[in-house]
Amino acid sequence: MERLNATLEPLDLIARADEIRGLVFLAIRHGDADAPQDDWSHPLVRKQRLNLEQTLLVAILRQYFIAYEQDAGTGAGEAMVAVDELIPQMQVYLGESGSEARERTRILQLLDQLKGHGLVSAPDSHERVAIRPMIAHLANPENLTALLYELKARVAAESSDHGESAL
Repeated sequence: MERLNATLEPLDLIARADEIRGLVFLAIRHGDADAPQDDWSHPLVRKQRLNLEQTLLVAILRQYFIAYEQDAGTGAGEAMVAVDELIPQMQVYLGESGSEARERTRILQLLDQLKGHGLVSAPDSHERVAIRPMIAHLANPENLTALLYELKARVAAESSDHGESAL
């Protein structure tokens, strides 16, 4: 890892290892730890944002992944979840559309989008998807706390712009 990180240093990248889950991934090397995470840019990395529904599904999938790891042990294979289990979880937050077919289509589209990010597999013949271990790093407590802080800051800024009291 030291030699790999020495090679990546001129590119402002750093390799991180999750030996328990068998992952090695690249991250942007930040010189200033206090710099806002949202203001970074890198010529070799394309930033992709998730929309609200994608973010919600990532959080739900992470819950399934963590529960799987608690039962099977950290680093044990890929967690599987059925599409039918995800539909009611999403309905709790987004409400029901009134059509089961529409709900299933929405979940399948969201899963396909997350598959492009490498977080889940394509649905198998039993309409189950594998949740990949990288989800533990994408939706970790630090990232979720930063997201919550950013949301509160935006709400406070909007409230002060409209003369209302902040949260």
